[in-house]
Amino acid sequence: MGTVDLTALRRPAQPPPANTERARLSAEAAARAELSVLTLPTMLGKLTTWDAVQGYLPKIKIPSIFTDEHCCKSAIDNFKHWYVSTAYDRMQTQTKAITAAPIEVKKLDVKVAGVTFKPQQRKAIDGIIAAYQAGRGGAWLPLGTGRGKTFVAGGIIQWFKQQGLINNDNFILPQVFFFTKKSVAEATTEKLSQFFNLKCATEKRPSVDADILVSHYQALGTKRWAHYFRQDRIEVFGQGVEVDVWVPREKIVLIICDECHELKKQKSKRTRRLMGVFRAARAAGRRVFIVAMSATNATTLDDTRWFNFAAKLTDDNDATAFLQNFVSPTRGANTGSKIKAQMDRYIKALGPMYVRPPNDPLPYKIVTTCELIKFPSEDAEQFYRRAEQDYIESIEVVGGVVKNLDMAKFTIFRSAAEYLKAEWYAKRAYADVQAGRSVIIAVEFKRTLLKVLAILGSMGVPREKISIIKGNDQIIQQHEVYTDMEFAALLSRQDRELTQYREDNEGEEPDDPWFFLSRKEKAKVKKTRKYNQDMVRAGET
Repeated sequence: MGTVDLTALRRPAQPPPANTERARLSAEAAARAELSVLTLPTMLGKLTTWDAVQGYLPKIKIPSIFTDEHCCKSAIDNFKHWYVSTAYDRMQTQTKAITAAPIEVKKLDVKVAGVTFKPQQRKAIDGIIAAYQAGRGGAWLPLGTGRGKTFVAGGIIQWFKQQGLINNDNFILPQVFFFTKKSVAEATTEKLSQFFNLKCATEKRPSVDADILVSHYQALGTKRWAHYFRQDRIEVFGQGVEVDVWVPREKIVLIICDECHELKKQKSKRTRRLMGVFRAARAAGRRVFIVAMSATNATTLDDTRWFNFAAKLTDDNDATAFLQNFVSPTRGANTGSKIKAQMDRYIKALGPMYVRPPNDPLPYKIVTTCELIKFPSEDAEQFYRRAEQDYIESIEVVGGVVKNLDMAKFTIFRSAAEYLKAEWYAKRAYADVQAGRSVIIAVEFKRTLLKVLAILGSMGVPREKISIIKGNDQIIQQHEVYTDMEFAALLSRQDRELTQYREDNEGEEPDDPWFFLSRKEKAKVKKTRKYNQDMVRAGET
């Protein structure tokens, strides 16, 4: 047999589509997904009248040019073809109308009994509301740990309620979703209920008249949420793509993604299903505002992850159609990396509007991965560099390896910054002693505490007059931890639970390897591991 030339059968390489073409294909794909509800009724012969067709498409007005004709399969196919071919024009018309007439909203006046927002929290709330008023699709807030992200979210929800943007008209799910890590979902529910008087629903405790649904990212990838989605296959650039289509047609106004760095893999179920909510809302002509919050982006500068997530959104929903999409969270431009190119691309598309970490009290500023630190003075820079070198040497002495110095710099420089303030702490404490007030010193690092006590001792302030609040240095007693046999049994149970979780979730790994334990049990496990490490170090010494 002669050889067959396969080169002629290969598909010729095609250049990537332009932005307009990509937007048109995206709009048509969304229209096809919206019309997919007619497939099964058509096969079963249920669509004999245009009223029956309209019943399956309550959000779409069928033009009279079709309804005046007899309803048959060919007429329905003609209507589908018209609806898909005009999807891009409708999307442009909606975008222009929203941009030309932005929603008029009142000035922020969130007043909650028993809650007083700190200046940095109010500044963050104002920035996010400004993004909403500007017609954007969402905002990113990189707020440091302990700065009150949950309170910022509660303030945003209260503001939406004050403006009448959310209500309890839905029957299946509330109009506000709050996603976070599984380990803090219960604590978040308690805070929102206690401080903001919000009625919270969860998957285990559903409620028809709830204000907000609090869930975690792991739940999005489980069977519990599966009945809210259906698998659909659409053609994108000539290739078949599996997408998750959001089934409920109820109104969704606000989605808050706390600890949003958990959305790492764009192909994971949790990310695809979250995107399905946006696709359905855009296809129905509704506006969904998303608030993404995390402390990770404020400290590790892992900006590429966030830009990849923005790329996913703008690919599925054109930036123009998505109301000039997201607020960029970046702190600065790295001129020698891919981040700079991505930043320029998205700032050009989305507009140079930022929500920066508000009122950062640290005397140094993280700028980029190349020029990492901006110091207030040369003396401060020398002090910080010495602290960095001391850290590296202390790791190497015990035989360790510094895997990621950028991650460690945050703690190193935070320790150095606090140590520089030791004299200021001592002066404030001495002034309290002179005024006859009790002295409380709240610091984080031990060497700062020793320095403050030394300065106060030189000023004649006795130790018994000082109350000390010192974290991360608690002595763990043996009766507070698990025994060796109990801990070994827990490790065996962990292996079984992880194996079962992977089987139930198609190979996905849980965010927390101890997810099957209660909060108290997790705390005891943490103490046990630290206790064992301390005992090993003591034995080596």
